[in-house]
Amino acid sequence: MERDLRKIFSRNLLMIMDEREKNQTQLAEGIGTSCSHVSKWIKMKSEPTLSYIYKITKFLNCTFEDLMQD
Repeated sequence: MERDLRKIFSRNLLMIMDEREKNQTQLAEGIGTSCSHVSKWIKMKSEPTLSYIYKITKFLNCTFEDLMQD
């Protein structure tokens, strides 16, 4: 994922988490990963795999486009 896509993903993920009133711990537990992974995604230090993106969309009841569109 390029830097710009990481930024878009991070911004959208934070916005959707806020709308759904979910924190990093709840997201991590809900998709079966660690809080440090979620933190790295939000800080744009790494990106989730497609399988995690799928899990995020299911957990947060959003679409791939919601996470990736600018």
